[in-house]
Parts: sequence; structure tokens; C-alpha cells
Amino acid sequence: MDGRCVVLNRASAQNRLTSTSRKRLRLGVTSLICDAQNQQSKKSPSVDYVSRMRAAQDHTNCCPFLMLAPMESLGDWRFRHALRHTAGGFDEACTEFLRIPNRTDHPWAAVKGVVSGYNAYELGNVPIGAQIMSSNPQLLGLATQLLFQRQQAPRVDLNCGCPANTVTGNGAGSSLLRTPEVLYECVNAMVKGAQGLGPVSVKMRAGYQDTSLFEENLLAAQEGGAAFVTIHPRTKVQTYDGRADWTLTARAKQLLEIPVVGNGDIVSAEAAKQMLAETGCGALMVGRGAVSDPLLFLRIRAAFPAAGIDEHQQLEALPWDWDEPEIIQAFLRRYASTCLKTVNKNSISKSPGGAEKSEASAVCNDQGSASPGMGGGDDWAVESSSADRYTEQQCQSSMTPSLQSIDHRLAMSRSAFFGRMKKIMRYLFSTDFHLWNASETILRAKPDLMTCEELVEVLCSEVQKHWAKNGGPRQQVLYNHMTKTAQILSSSATDLRNDNIGRTVDQKLLAQLVCSYGPGQEPP
Repeated sequence: MDGRCVVLNRASAQNRLTSTSRKRLRLGVTSLICDAQNQQSKKSPSVDYVSRMRAAQDHTNCCPFLMLAPMESLGDWRFRHALRHTAGGFDEACTEFLRIPNRTDHPWAAVKGVVSGYNAYELGNVPIGAQIMSSNPQLLGLATQLLFQRQQAPRVDLNCGCPANTVTGNGAGSSLLRTPEVLYECVNAMVKGAQGLGPVSVKMRAGYQDTSLFEENLLAAQEGGAAFVTIHPRTKVQTYDGRADWTLTARAKQLLEIPVVGNGDIVSAEAAKQMLAETGCGALMVGRGAVSDPLLFLRIRAAFPAAGIDEHQQLEALPWDWDEPEIIQAFLRRYASTCLKTVNKNSISKSPGGAEKSEASAVCNDQGSASPGMGGGDDWAVESSSADRYTEQQCQSSMTPSLQSIDHRLAMSRSAFFGRMKKIMRYLFSTDFHLWNASETILRAKPDLMTCEELVEVLCSEVQKHWAKNGGPRQQVLYNHMTKTAQILSSSATDLRNDNIGRTVDQKLLAQLVCSYGPGQEPP
């Protein structure tokens, strides 16, 4: 009797629904079904990492698999977007770490909230791996499962390299290198969480205090099921000081059966070739070098007789007849537009693909084949026609009106914008003594005395005057924005000259530049 009453009550409630309500209900159900079908049919960019890396090892004349490194507080989505759509050249990128909690009373909700910020389609058809960080194997396994199943990540990477004390104090990042058994448990839990949907990788330093556990950590990662490891051959206590010890990368290559990705101090095509020769790696991961020289990936590709091992990468030579300052300026403008897109909260909306769009993000739209470089993945192409190139003038003409139209709404956010642009500027301008000197003046620019547009124009003007027309940066530099120090790896008095008048650099200035410089020791 009670059951029949419940049924009757439900029927009565349904009968009381208006025709409009029924229509809305049907539309809602249909929408949910369509969303589910679209999610199933949508495939994220993917790549067979291990096969590509092993093939590159077997074809020494071909360019290795090139990866853009995750860089917390520097190489975020804004940087990846700007680099992808102006110069490009990388086969894959990876997010800065997603911080998975070490403990929580609500694991599903907590982990789901963190990984939901990952977007596998951020760079179009260029794969972007998801890096996660924690010391809790169970939560790392859950995060890996969600990233593969719900977010469709092409790979998930475990961070074992972050040297920040706020991270290592919680047992995560490079702190895992003190306990190889915990590292094994974390990797193994991630591999189980992946359920065969994609590879799990590890990015690690050479050790914590020293390299005494280096081989144990390597074997822990391999035995845990990692598909490959990326080695940054510095210890945690070194942070970014000194030079990366590539002999450790070579040791890892000899010890492990899985592929090893070389990382650390890759600031030129010559350095890339030298690392490959010394280590035998089939893949390279570039971080700070790509910030100092956005064209670095293309320079590496141009250094090999064959551009790649896939059919779409088989080019005998990479055309290099464009004006480099134009591309650097296009990169700066694109990066500025993404920063403005972020700070201008009032005009942000969600696109169907999940990416944010705003008035500022509408500038410098994708030019397709107009890009002078490649973005990586299957759309790798280089157009040599000057009419098709993505030039600084094209980007400027589309960006300037948007900057002017939204600038008056950014009074509270200009300081953040200026901070981001100055950070990128320090890397870019560290490669030339004229640019470095100019950066000293620009660093003193105040948001209340200069508009966002004016700052971008000042940066682009300096690039136009001092960036070499071709041939790349005049000096190889490792800059560290965390300590505000720079280590110049090499420079030449004959290369350091003013292009406009052909004047060689003053020898006293050169002597200052060759030394490492930092706060209080920077060139005047």
C-alpha cells in the first residue's frame, strides 16, 4: 500500500509539471547525454613517447624528441601559449606541478578539485603532460587515475625535482630523493592508477644533499613502472647554481633500461648536440634556455641534417631567412596579451573547449601556417614565404587596439602585469649586454607612470634595436629569476657588437659580463 502511494505521488507530481517544465527537463537530459558523448569522442593530443625516444637514439642524424620543461612561476600556460604560437619547435610540453595534498579527509573531492584545472587541449594538437607533486602514494594514484580517465592527459609526471623549502618541507618534490623506497611506492601507485591508459614519468634531480642515492632513486623509478625519467643533474641544495653535471645523465643512461631525457644547461643548439653526444639520450627537455631564447627549439632542429624521424618532420634544412627581432617581439606581445587576459577578470568567459577567452585574448589570434616556426606535434611546418610569416607588425596591429580599450580597467592589476613582463624581460635581455643595460632602466618603470601598452612598446623597441638579426643570442646565459643572478657560459668580443654601427664591445664591459653577476654586481 505504501509503495503504491509513493508511485501515485510520483505520478501526480509528474502530471503537475507544466509543458514548459517538461520541455526544459527533456532539453537538460539531452544536453547531458550529448556532453557525455562529446567527452567520449574527444581525444587529447597523444604521442608514443618511448618509441619516439628510442627511434631518436637509433637515428643520430635526426633531431631528438624535444620537450618544454615545467617551470613553476615562470613557464606557466601564458608562456607556453606565447611560445607555441610565435616560435614553437617543441614536440611536447608539461605543466608546472599540480600540488596534490599529502593528507585529506575528503580525498576524492580534494584531488578532483586540483586536477580539474589541467587542460589537455591547452596547446591545440601539441601534447601537454600533467606534472603532479605529493608524497602520498594513494593520493598520487588517485590523481593519476583522474588525469588519465577524466582529463585525458597524454602522460602524468611525478615531480622529484622542486628545490623550494615550502615543498620539500612537506616531503614532496626533491625531498623524495632522500627515501628511494617512498619514491618507488609513489611511482608504483601512479602506474596502477594509470591502468594502462598512458605513461607515467619522473622528473628528478641528482639528489638531495648529494648524489649518494642517485642510482638507488633511478632504479626505484624504473622498478616502480616509470616509462622514462628526466634528469636535471643538480642536487636540491644546488638549486640552480653551478653547472649541470651531464656525466650523471650518462650514468643514468647506462644504468637504466627505460629512456632517459636530458635536461639542464641547454642554452644553444651546440649545447644540445654536446649533451646528446655525451649522454646518448634520445630526448631533450629545455627550460630556462627557451625563456632566454624563444627560438632555441628551432635552432636545435636546424642543427640536424634531418629535422625529425616522422614523415611530417622530414625536412633537409630549416629555412632561416626571417628577421629574428620580429619573432621575439611577436612573442612578447603574445605573452602580454595572455597576461592581460588573466588580469582583466571582467571580460573573461569560457569557450566550448574549456579555454578562457577575453577581449585581450582575442588579440594575436592563431595564424595557422603564418607561424614562422612550429608548435610541435603533427602540425609541424615551417613556411618560408615572407607573406605567410607571423610578424611583429601583424601582431602589433591586432594587439594595440585591444590594449588601449582595456587598459583603463587594469589600474589594480598593472603591478602584477609589470612584474610578469619584467621577469620575462630579465631572461630575454640577459643574452646581450646592450639589452641587459636597458633592462636596468626598465626595471625602474612604475605602473602608475606607464601604461601596459607603453611597457610592451619599450621592450619591443629595445629588441628591435639590439637583438641580432640572425644567429641567435650573443652570449649563452643561465639566468635565475629566483636569486636574480646570471651565469654567462660563453661570449665573444667579436660577436658582441652593435649591429647598427659594427662597433665591438668594450673590453672592460666584456670582462664584467664573463663573470657571474648578481645584485650589486650587475653591469652598469
